[in-house]
Amino acid sequence: MEAIIKGQNEKKEQFPKIITWSQCWDTGLGAAIQNASSGRAPVLIFADLSPFTIAGEMRGSRTEYIHWIQDVPDQKLIVGQYGRFTSHIKTGNDIKQMVDRALQFACSIPADPVYLTSARDVSY
Repeated sequence: MEAIIKGQNEKKEQFPKIITWSQCWDTGLGAAIQNASSGRAPVLIFADLSPFTIAGEMRGSRTEYIHWIQDVPDQKLIVGQYGRFTSHIKTGNDIKQMVDRALQFACSIPADPVYLTSARDVSY
């Protein structure tokens, strides 16, 4: 993550966007997120959560045993303390508004990482 931020800042491109899946990736990003926060780097981090539907009510329902193991109720608390904005996208209708709001927080002064989550069912 640090290399991505440094490279894009040098090129004056849009700020980095990082997509993670499950809590293990979020914990792995821990030090890099702390560095991004200390360095006031605007970063959008999107993390996919385990599906919330169980019996196929929506596309993307829980289909594998791993979905139960990786279900972390307060996943955003892992990295949320290093950013200015953390939120959860609850429906597909809210995606654009939530991403736009997160980008506003990331780009405003002082710049800082932002963290969005969404369950797999919503992302489909």
